[in-house]
Amino acid sequence: MASIKGQSIAGTYKDLLTISGSIANQGVTDTLKSIYDGNGTESAIQLSTTTLKIPTGKTLDVSGTLSISGTLSSVDAVLTGDLSVGDDLTVTDLISGASMVLTGSMSSASIAVTGNITNTDGYLILNRSSTGSNSVLNVRQSSTGTIAEFGTDSANDQIVFEVGGNINMDGALDVGGNMISESATIGGGYTGSAGGGTAITSAGNIQTDGFIYTIGNITVGGTSTLTGEVQIGGGYGDSGVTIETDGDIKANGALTLGGKILSGGVLEGTSGIFGGGYINSSSSGLTILDTGDLLSNGIGKFYGGIEVGGGYAISGSGLTIYDTGNIDTNGSIKCTQLKASTGQISTGTATSPKVKIDNDDKVKLTVVKSGSDAEILTVEKTGKATFKDEDGDTKFTVKSDGRLKLKTLTATQRDAISSPEVGEMVVLTDGSVHFYK
Repeated sequence: MASIKGQSIAGTYKDLLTISGSIANQGVTDTLKSIYDGNGTESAIQLSTTTLKIPTGKTLDVSGTLSISGTLSSVDAVLTGDLSVGDDLTVTDLISGASMVLTGSMSSASIAVTGNITNTDGYLILNRSSTGSNSVLNVRQSSTGTIAEFGTDSANDQIVFEVGGNINMDGALDVGGNMISESATIGGGYTGSAGGGTAITSAGNIQTDGFIYTIGNITVGGTSTLTGEVQIGGGYGDSGVTIETDGDIKANGALTLGGKILSGGVLEGTSGIFGGGYINSSSSGLTILDTGDLLSNGIGKFYGGIEVGGGYAISGSGLTIYDTGNIDTNGSIKCTQLKASTGQISTGTATSPKVKIDNDDKVKLTVVKSGSDAEILTVEKTGKATFKDEDGDTKFTVKSDGRLKLKTLTATQRDAISSPEVGEMVVLTDGSVHFYK
């Protein structure tokens, strides 16, 4: 240190340090006082009989080695500036305090602690200066206990270990082994609407607002409930299967099922094979060809209506079989045999004649008269046939034994016949028979 020996007071008074208080010539007391130079400039040190303090806005700079071999304790240790250690900071015993607040930064080549670092409240933050002010580790006290955060000190890029054992993460989690957890929340958790996340509940349920992508197998022992679309093997349109939210299943390949197909909607496909498929008369399945042909070894049962060729319409070109059993067609029905116990055959018009099969004894042919069915021909299985007009007037009857009974006319009625043809015959009420020649 430079000596002031032999120097004048005027030439050296600025280099002298003094403690100035409200009472002159009091010296060091138990109250902190600032240290000034001889010119009245305040230094970065405050001093009392028990304390040396670096006040707010000042810096303690240790360029060499700071070694503490005993105990460093404080009720409240506050560092509001920067603590820079150019070499090593070595603590061989205990650092303890009610709180330690670091509002600036602490940097050192290495920090070695052979004892304990304890803190009853506050934060312990380790930073990486190479990435700015983002922290690597932040241990802090919350209302429920101590938690540890890895990542930045913001709310967006963290791994947080909470008191109850929960782990919250903003990024991806790569696990090489087993991960055991009571439940998990990903991407904000399941919300039931688009743009949310995924939740794995303690019951083992997986709830997600988005897609689930997997390269391997998914094994589900219970019921799987998915509110969104499911894509398998790249999804439909690529080379896979898509189950849409409206229940439609679309596949680019074959759909093989060992059980039943229950569908409330439309079943579409280029072809289908059921029950082994139709091969020949000795097989026992059904095949739907890509041409639309339906080949079956069994009986086709339909509990709703069936439309063929676009279905029946007034000006259409198809056929409709209704659930009531009625068949309406715009074309002809050709068959080698027609069997029916009861019912009727008619066209789709409201005034269509009808062939009625009321029982297995007779067949009737009717026409519409004033909105009701008028019988014009009845053929019984005995061979008896009765012909009437729409007013119910019997024209002639063919008996079961071959006899022919004609309607009898009066002479006046006979003479009123207009333009009779040769070969016609009438029977008069007197029993005579008249032939036209």
